[in-house]
Order: sequence, then structure tokens, then C-alpha cells
Amino acid sequence: MRSVTCTSCGREYPLVTAFVTKDSVATAIVYVACHAHDEHAEAWMDVAFGSFDEPDFADQATFSCRVRSEGVTLFPGPVAADGRAQFFGKMLSADEAKNHDGLPDVWAIVDFVGATEPTVRATVYGNAATP
Repeated sequence: MRSVTCTSCGREYPLVTAFVTKDSVATAIVYVACHAHDEHAEAWMDVAFGSFDEPDFADQATFSCRVRSEGVTLFPGPVAADGRAQFFGKMLSADEAKNHDGLPDVWAIVDFVGATEPTVRATVYGNAATP
């Protein structure tokens, strides 16, 4: 986790990086910006999902979303990371993400990170002071 300064409001907020594995194999890298604007505490997530086969990361796709206590909304990415990483693969639009075969797995990752990563959980669900 590192602190980033918001270009809109000038406040610092945490940017969390999480690595998700399944059966000891990397399946996703998640970037989460935990910030509040207009009294809405939210986590903005980029989920880079695929096999991470180098050098071209041909099957990679990145799903982006906003997570609030009342629900999750897909957005075109990137929303948390700077988007320059080679492994991001195709940055999906909200419509592309809705129709992607990997969406159920991405929802599981979003749920997992939101429930288990302390900074994300505190931001979205108010279990501690909102950053």
C-alpha cells in the first residue's frame, strides 16, 4: 500500500495492491484506490485477470469498477492504477466486461478483496475511520 494525492481534491488516499492466487497460481492483480468524494466512501478497483503468460500477456483483460457499500458498478478502466502496465492486456469497457466469460471470477475477486483486505473493507463498509 502506498499513499497517493488526489488531483481533484488534494487529499491523500491509500492505493492498495493485492495479488490473488488460485491453487498457488497467480490469477489476478488488483489495484484499489480507497477514497471519498461528496461524502461517498468508495473503492475504485482495477482487476487484471488472466494467466500472466509472458511476454505478450495475450489472454489478459482488466475489469474496472467502483465499490460502495450499496453495490458495485463497472466502469471503463483504468480507475485505480495508471494503466501503463503491460500485463493489463485489454482494458474492458463496462459493456465488454458485462459480456466477458471471466466476469463471474472477477466478481468473486472483488468480493474477496472487499471482505479480506483491511483498508478496502474499512473504506467500503466503515469498519474503521474512512481514509
